[in-house]
This record gives sequence, structure tokens and C-alpha cells, in this order.
Amino acid sequence: MFRTKQLKDPVVLVRGKPYRKRVILADANIPYKLSVDRCTNNLFFCINADEFSDQSFHSAVLNLETEATSIIPGIRNGFASAVDQNTSSVFLGGSDGIYLYNYTINDVMKPALINGIDIFDMYFHKELYFVDTASQNLFILKDGKKNLIPEAKGCLIHHFAIRMPNKSIVTIVVQRSLIAVVCYAEAELKLS
Repeated sequence: MFRTKQLKDPVVLVRGKPYRKRVILADANIPYKLSVDRCTNNLFFCINADEFSDQSFHSAVLNLETEATSIIPGIRNGFASAVDQNTSSVFLGGSDGIYLYNYTINDVMKPALINGIDIFDMYFHKELYFVDTASQNLFILKDGKKNLIPEAKGCLIHHFAIRMPNKSIVTIVVQRSLIAVVCYAEAELKLS
């Protein structure tokens, strides 16, 4: 499904500093929703499924050292990912819920941490934050349960990020070609 492409490594300048540009994965079907596990040097991402698949999306993993790439099979319509950099826990979200990734079997552990929810976006900072595709509300996973962040209710969130060090949440709201960026300061939110 994937192939690596070894080209002559050109040098590119980033802020005046030279770097070697190297393509390590080619022909991936529109990779996006990237998360890196810095402890293992693995990149988790989502790709569009091909026309022969019964799914729209697949979660995939690329080892940045060995360049080995694979589809993670046990998650239906794998779309979102997030990594706890302290524990190397990888969370994957899809049409059926949120799962933990298991490096030993290169698949998700079942049962899901949360079932019956379609995940659109995720981010980890001390806790797992995620967006429910259907309601477009922002939730936090606490004690194995989804908890709505009430200050963001009704904002129709598509994407979000947690800005450090002040721990504000930045949400991107898309409604009928209007794009709004909303920032909630720490004092306004009950963050862990």
C-alpha cells in the first residue's frame, strides 16, 4: 500500500539553518491528523481509504527510524490520534470510539476506552481532550467517562489545540464558509 522513495537529499534552509530534506513515504493517500510518539519515534496519521475499502479512513503508523509503515486494522474509520508523551500512550479515535494502541500487536486494544462515539479530533495534555463528530462538542476523558467542557458547548468545534504555557484552548469553528478562531483563557475553563 505504501512505498518509500529514496531521492537525493536536497538541502533546504529553515530560518537560515540548513536541513536535509528526505522523502521517507510516498504515495500515501492524503496523510493528515499527525501525532508523534517521541519515545518510540513513531508517527501516527490518518489516510483516505481507497475506493475498494468499506471504510472512509484508516489510521496508520510510520516508524521514523526504520521507515516501516502499516495500517492499524482494528479501528473502523480511524481518523484522530493523540499521544501522552510521558507514558507513550497512543490514543486513536474512529467511528466506534477511542482506543489505546498496542505496539506489540500493532493494533488497538479492545474494548474501546469509550464506545459509541465518532471522534473527529483529539489532543492530549494531562488528560485526553476530543471532539465528538456528531455534536461537535469538546470533551475530556476523566475516570473512563466523557465529560463535556461546558464553556465550549454549542461552538460547533471542528479542530482545537491547547496552547501552552497558559493552558488556553484554541478552537477553530467552521460554519458555512465562515472560519472563526476562538480562544478560551485558563480562567474561563476548568482544565485539569
